Parts: sequence; structure tokens; C-alpha cells
Amino acid sequence: MKLKLTIVYIAIGFGMNSAFSQNQSIILDEINVIGNISKDNTDPLSYKPKSNDIVVTKRELRSKSSTLGNALSSELGVHSSQFGGGASSPIIRGQEGVRLKVLSNGSDVIDMAELSPDHNHGVDTLLSSKVEIIRGATTLLYANASSAGVINVIDERIPTEVPDLLVGEGAIRYNSNSNEKLKTIGLTGGVGKYLAVRIEGLHRGSDIYKVPEFNLGEKIDYVPDTQNHTKLGSFGFNFIGSKGSIGASVTERSENYGIPGHDHQMDTCHAHIKGENDNHGYYLGMYPHLTDDTDLLNAHFDGCGQISLDHKHSHKHPYGHSHHLGTKGPNVVSFSRRKDIKAQLNKPLRGLDRLRIYYTTTKYHHDEKDGAVVTNLFNNNGNNTRIELFHTPTSGFSGVIGMQYQKKSMDANIPRRTPCSTLYGHPCSKSLNPNEFLKPITEQDRVHWALIPNKNVQTSFFIAEKFKYKDFVFDAAIRTEKQRIHIDYDVEQLKNNRRIKYDRWSDSNPLKKVCSPEKKSSPWSWSGDPNPDYDKIACDVEIDKIEPLPSLSNYNERATSYAFSTLWRFKPKYEVTLAYSHNERHPTPMELYYHGNHIATSSYEHGNKNLTKEISDSYEINSAYQGDKLRYSISLYYSYFKNRIFNQTLSKLGNLSLNRYAQSKAEYYGIEGRLDYEINNHLDVGVFGDYVRGKLFDLAPKQTRTDGRFVEYVAQPDQNAPRVPPARLGLRIKWDITDALSSDLEYTYVFKQRKVAPLENKTEGYQLLNLGLSYDHFYKDIDYSIFMKVDNAFNKKVYSHTSYLSFVPQMGRNITMGVNFSF
Repeated sequence: MKLKLTIVYIAIGFGMNSAFSQNQSIILDEINVIGNISKDNTDPLSYKPKSNDIVVTKRELRSKSSTLGNALSSELGVHSSQFGGGASSPIIRGQEGVRLKVLSNGSDVIDMAELSPDHNHGVDTLLSSKVEIIRGATTLLYANASSAGVINVIDERIPTEVPDLLVGEGAIRYNSNSNEKLKTIGLTGGVGKYLAVRIEGLHRGSDIYKVPEFNLGEKIDYVPDTQNHTKLGSFGFNFIGSKGSIGASVTERSENYGIPGHDHQMDTCHAHIKGENDNHGYYLGMYPHLTDDTDLLNAHFDGCGQISLDHKHSHKHPYGHSHHLGTKGPNVVSFSRRKDIKAQLNKPLRGLDRLRIYYTTTKYHHDEKDGAVVTNLFNNNGNNTRIELFHTPTSGFSGVIGMQYQKKSMDANIPRRTPCSTLYGHPCSKSLNPNEFLKPITEQDRVHWALIPNKNVQTSFFIAEKFKYKDFVFDAAIRTEKQRIHIDYDVEQLKNNRRIKYDRWSDSNPLKKVCSPEKKSSPWSWSGDPNPDYDKIACDVEIDKIEPLPSLSNYNERATSYAFSTLWRFKPKYEVTLAYSHNERHPTPMELYYHGNHIATSSYEHGNKNLTKEISDSYEINSAYQGDKLRYSISLYYSYFKNRIFNQTLSKLGNLSLNRYAQSKAEYYGIEGRLDYEINNHLDVGVFGDYVRGKLFDLAPKQTRTDGRFVEYVAQPDQNAPRVPPARLGLRIKWDITDALSSDLEYTYVFKQRKVAPLENKTEGYQLLNLGLSYDHFYKDIDYSIFMKVDNAFNKKVYSHTSYLSFVPQMGRNITMGVNFSF
């Protein structure tokens, strides 16, 4: 992979001579390092994680999945929304997407992952130093509504130390199930006393993964379209001195992975959700995202041909009908380039402990292809600026004040629509002209915008303060965020479309004199003579009295969140934490404006321009004990949503769904806990479990139309929230066989999920047994670890309820072998 790097650093205002002339030497792992800069801890006001926080170390991450959701899915309260072999997103306490802020070294990740589950996160756990999931008031430093947790993937892309010697780490591994071959490398070197330079790389390739059995008309032992190929390269540097630091990095990432679950028999289907109100047709053709409740009709599919749904969905017949195994499915091709600048100045003014500045810019492009034809084009380009000022700790108080400015431009284009798959294994493809559908995409190739181009600007201010008094620690934070979404409309074209409605020369048309450019010899034919009274401006004025243009106002709102928590260490080794947060979040452009087919999720998605900011209140109590032998932590939590935004399924045909975003009251509550006991210095045993429940209630009446124009409003009953994780219980055993050889066992029982939303599939329970063996030693200056892992050792059928593709089985038995090393 070619990595084109242009690095410009600016020293003005940082006093480089003084900043890098006073050296402080410390000893770390027997390597001399210069400087004193703060690490990227997600909670910058705490020196250690809280009992309900989660920290996943580099050692643990090195043997886990390369996608974020799967890498964290064994953590307490964390599940994964899997999407084949290419992408997965974390779900924490039933919350996901925009409600879980994902950071890279404390700065926002700009990608499309929070908008759709098939888009991978632009972070790499296999190259990270650790992953932190924090909760409590500190989450408001980064997001308005992430009470379930903020996820920070911390790496050394911009190095934080200047080593005397070249240091590095790497990994090589292989797995038996999907024939995955993965290689990573990271090197850090010092140039003089103050400059550290870092390079990183990752290469991953895997084939389709295997399962115990999959019935797609015939029984097979693999899941089609689950291959993945990923490449990543990064270069970074940092000037580090006793008074501060300034550094930058550039990272390029490319991916190509399959989209499972798509069936070409559905390619001819069309979704219908609007069209009953003829008065709005002149603008809905141009801007379908302006669809209002009054435009809705009975949501349904048509044009699906002779699809035989002779079987309802079940785990014995996942698609509900036969599948063309000889035809490859769609795939995702993505590319992103991220540039980061980070600076820190220690004690810049009296009363200030440090100043930190982050700047990130990202260009992200993502194609969804059906064979060689692009069916969806996604773009997300943005930048993020963040400034943090920490006051000097005094009398038990420590705190930070800051601001954040983020600007993103995103869109999703459907460039062409084909009557069926363009892959020539499909029967109807014989009628297609390959020269027509395989030619390069141009700007003129657009059926419509699935997500109309928009500019989303967010300006935020935040304050967090911590106060320690005797056995108590009090935290408080507030964050206010202004969001403006701008869309360019062709107002003149809209007016012209509207005039055409009144361009009729008849006695029944009161505007015939000013709105008809030509005279008509009859209501059905033109005379060819110009109308001397035609006046376009006067026509618009008169029509505005009868039928004004639709509201084209842009979203422009403020959301303010605040949080409090109290930690009480009432006895040595015991602590109790109480937390409360009031959260307000803005709807995303996807939730507001998306309108069209989404091939990856086998769905037609429709936004709702009338969504308002989501308001919720969350409560948590945690009790923990950290003894010499015994350790435990247990949490109870409850969240009430005044108007939760959710994706409601209005119609379903097999696994093809028609969805529209809606709002209702909701509540999520649950319990999670773990208990560990050290039997002796070599053997540790633990049990764990989590449970979450989600409910929607007080839904708006559902509008249906029968017998032409007749409108009926039908009350919707209270219902279960969609895709809520099932309960699970587990056992973990860690045994240090010798000083160098260790083993671990993890058994998890996942319960059935029967509490499902309307039109949602139920999922069966399953058992997972994972085994691990590791040999850790060193040779001269090289530390190395040879490991082997067996995941799903029982080779059980696993259907994940939290996946958007719950009918697609997860990977069967998988043996992974690898070597991790550092020097």
C-alpha cells in the first residue's frame, strides 16, 4: 500500500527552545526517556479506572478479533453486532451506534460506523496499547449521550516517549476456520533527545468462514460473502520536552470485505412508503427525505417476481427460501485517510496545569458493490478540533474545561439501479447490457441521493470537576452542544415544478392567466400562442397563498447534558458508586434524511425529518470489593427515554425489511456482575453474567390507508425494543502452569431471546467454550509470546440476536495460532 505523507509542524507559540531544553530523565522498562507528557487516559482526572470501568490490555487484545465489536464482546455488559467477517460494532447495555462514542487517543473517529453496522470502525485494536470503556460524568468530555460508556482505543500512533534505542512490537497469526493470515508491526525510534518517530502497519486477509451447517436450499458448511482483506499504514512523530510536546500522524486504511445475507432473488423488489398525497408530488420526487406523516401509505413491497417464501424464517431455514449459491453477493470497498495533530503545553499560565490541543481530519469513502457495479456510494469528510484546559489541582479539586468543534460533510448516492443482479450467474442477468451497467460511475449517474449531501456542524463546550474528601470522590460534568445541519435546495426548480401543477388553461383554474405561459385551445391541448398575462413572479405569489413550499429549514438545535457521581470507600477494599446523568442528543443525518435501499442490511431505510432531540435520564449503582483473594463487582442500571429514536420495521418480506425512524418513550434496565477468586498463586476462577431489558411504550398511532384516500389511525401497543442482547452467564478459569506457560478457559451460556420487537426474529440460545494456551519467554532483548486459541470449541451453531443479520450464523470452531513479540 502506498502511503503519501506530507507533514508540516508549527512551533510558533510553544516556545520550542525553552520547552525542549530542560530535560527530565526517568527510567521506564530500562529505556531512558525524555520528557513529561500525560498519557491518553480517557478519564484524565483519575489515576486509575473506576470499578465499573473496563480496561482491555494489549496482551488481551493481541489474541482477539481484529474488529472492534468482536474484540470487546467477552467483556462484562458488552455484546457485538456482527456483520460477517468484515465489521462488528460494540453494544453496551443495549446501547449502540451514536449512543456509544468511539475515540482514537481521545479524539473523535470520523467514519460511517455509527450510521450503519456494515461500516467498520476506523480504529485498530491489534495495534493499540489498550482499550478503555469509561462511565460516569467524564463521558461528557466527549459526547452528550454515552451513559453506557465511551470507548477509547489508545495506541502509540503519535509516540508519547523518546526511547534511546529502537523499540517495537509485532504479531503474526493464522486461523484455521477462515484461513486468516494477519501481520502487524510497530516501530518507535528516537532522533536526538527530543524527537520520537513511529511507523505502524497491518495486513489481514481471510476467506469465507465455516459453520457447522447452513441451509440455503441445500446444506453447506460455510457462509458466503464473509471474506475480508484489510491494509493499514501509519507514520507519526512527536517532539517531547519537559514543558510540552507537539506531534502528528497520518494513517491510511483500505478494506474490501463481503456482505453476507443478501439474496439476488430480492433484487427486483421495490419498497413503497409514500405517495398518497398528490399535492406533495412536485417536491417529493426531488427530495424524498421531506416525506411527512401525511404522505405515508401502507408500507409494502412489490415487483418481487416469483419469490417463493414457502418457509418462514427459522434457524433451520434462515432465508425462508432457496438461495443462488453460484452467485456471489455484494461487497464493501472502503478507503480512509486520517491526519492527527496533538499538542500539550505544561503549566502555560499560573493556575493552569496543562493545555492540550487535538486536531483531526479524515476523508472516508465507501462503495457497496454488487459484482462490478456500485450500488451505494458513501462519503464522510470531516475535521475535529478539541481544546482542553486543566486547572492546577488544589484543596482536593481537579478539573478541566474545554471546547470542541466538528464539521462533517456526508452523503450516500445510489448511482444506478438495475432490474436484477449484474452478476452473470443470475438468470435474469442475461437480458442486461454489460456495457451499460459496468461503465465507470460519473456524477450524472444517480437514481437519487439515499442520503442527501449535508454539512453537519457541532460546537460543544464542556466542564468536568472532581472533588476528593476523606473517603468520598465526587464527580460532576456538563456539556452543551449546538448542532446545525445544512442542506442546499434548488428552490427555483421546486417553484417551477409547482407552477406546472397550475399550468392549465381552463375555467376551473383561477390562476390560468398568470401561471400558463401559453394559451390553450382547450383544457387538453395547446394553442401555440403565448399568454400575454403570464407572470412567473405573480404566479408564485398567488400559489403561495394556496400551497406554500414545504419547509426547507435546516436542523439547528442545542442539546445540554449533565451528570453527577459519588464514590464512597466506606471500608478498606470496599467501594460503592452512585451515578446519575441527564442526556440530550441530536438526531443524526441518517436518522433524519436517509431514504432508499441499503443493500448491506437487506433493507429499505427511511429517515424522519420531524425527529427531535432525544432526552433520557440514567441511573446506576455499583458495588465492588478488591481483596487479596476475592474480587467482585456488581452494577444495577436504569435508563428512561422521554422520546427514544429507534428504527421501526413497518413491513417485512422474508429477511427484506422496510424501516422508518420513529420516536417513543422507552426504558432500558439491567444487571451485570462478576466474581473472581484466587485459589492460589497459579489458579484463578471467576463467574460472570449480564442481563438487559428494553421496552418501548406510548408509541404514536400508526397511520394506515384503506379504500383509496381513507385514513385510519391505529394505536400501537407497547412493545419490546429491537435487538436487545439476551442474558448470559459464564465461567472463567486462568491457570499458570509454569512461570512461562499459562492457560485459560471461558465458558458462556447465552439464553434464548424471546422478548422481540414486532416482525423481529427470535433467536435460540447456545453455549460457547473458548480455550487458550500461551507460552511467554524472552530471547536476549526480545520478549515473545506463542499462543493458541480455540474459539467455539464445541462447534455450536451460533445466531447472534444483536446482529442486523440475525439469520446469518456466526463462525464455527476456530483455532488461532500466533506469535507476538516486542523488543
